[in-house]
Amino acid sequence: MIARGAAALVALSWGIAAQAADWDPYARPTGEFETRLQAAAFGEPGADRALQDWLAAHPDLPADRRLQASEQLCGDYGVLTWHRLRAAVCAEAARLEKAAGKGEKGDDDAAMAAAFADQPPLRAIGSAKVPLTWNSFGSQSADVTVGGVTASWFMDTGAEISVVREGLAKQMHVRPVGQSIRVGTTTADVFGHVGLIDRLRIGSATVENVPVLVLPDAQLKIGNVHQIDGILGLQVFAAFGRIAWIDGGSALALGEAAPKARPTAPRIYWHEEGLGVPVRTPRGLLGAFLDTGANATDWREPGLALLDPRRVASAKEVVMHVGGAGGVVEVKQRELNSVGLEFGPVPIRLNEVAIAATDKPGAAKVGMDAVSQLGVLILDFEQMRIDGRLKTEAERKATRKTVLTNDDVELDPANGKDPAQGK
Repeated sequence: MIARGAAALVALSWGIAAQAADWDPYARPTGEFETRLQAAAFGEPGADRALQDWLAAHPDLPADRRLQASEQLCGDYGVLTWHRLRAAVCAEAARLEKAAGKGEKGDDDAAMAAAFADQPPLRAIGSAKVPLTWNSFGSQSADVTVGGVTASWFMDTGAEISVVREGLAKQMHVRPVGQSIRVGTTTADVFGHVGLIDRLRIGSATVENVPVLVLPDAQLKIGNVHQIDGILGLQVFAAFGRIAWIDGGSALALGEAAPKARPTAPRIYWHEEGLGVPVRTPRGLLGAFLDTGANATDWREPGLALLDPRRVASAKEVVMHVGGAGGVVEVKQRELNSVGLEFGPVPIRLNEVAIAATDKPGAAKVGMDAVSQLGVLILDFEQMRIDGRLKTEAERKATRKTVLTNDDVELDPANGKDPAQGK
């Protein structure tokens, strides 16, 4: 969801496959299992069900591969809101995780899936073009209306489920559908409830049966920055078929209002944390996680292979405030002075890029410092492709992007800890 510039803010997700850190969706598959897993990750028609049937036909498949496939299906069905199918595969993934000694912390995907198993599927109706504003966290927001109540919500591809604060959920009459759910964040696990929004309006479009995670208001007020009301997540965007940042990034087009990607544009895929996109340097091509709720890009260990070793060796150590629904902590990270890459089809350059200490897969978590360089960015879920162009000079001059500093997410000066964490 929200991540760092000089500060890192909320990262909160659920579902999607526990992909190995070195798994490369853009590499040529080496066998039938890899071929089927890759087809599912790239959203090819019928590939998820074909992978599920193949697993049933191969009971002797090693447990680690069966777990990888089950979690891929758990994630894919979560984004696509195939609730009953998801409940079954997530329960199988949880069983395999327990047998492997995993799954004690982080997201409780099985409980989340079970809560929505018998709910009607999410459905997007119509299309829309909505104005975007830069929020205090360095990402973008748009107005969303539920139950006659309008609030500014983050537009966040990094949130696999939409999120709303508890006080606002009561005003909007969000319908509870489950018990307390554990969710992993950047800094600690937190607990919330899940509910269903019967009808949500964004611009001229309507979305029905929207699953949401309801968190206490205090867990959506990070550090000393503003309260977060709501976060519109990947499920909703995927339901529209395609979305696009247009008009120099000042508006978001949903459904038929969004331009189509070229059939030859680079492919996107379902990443462990949400949406995967290609990043390329002269040294190669890898997948990365696209998080439009993040104000800045974090580089990851697998992505270092794409960079000049001398540039990596020259990275300096910096101290950052990293915040999430679990609180704000101070961490030391190395920081790259700059990184040049192709983001999808577009060449960009990023400055002051942190090297994140994480075991999550992919070359990077790509944030709004990358997206804000594009005048058009198309995410075409029907074709599973990414397209776009750089901003014109006039569009660059018109951009009023928020830049965060460590002071924007201060620790408690009395004890050096986040106030929410106590003394």
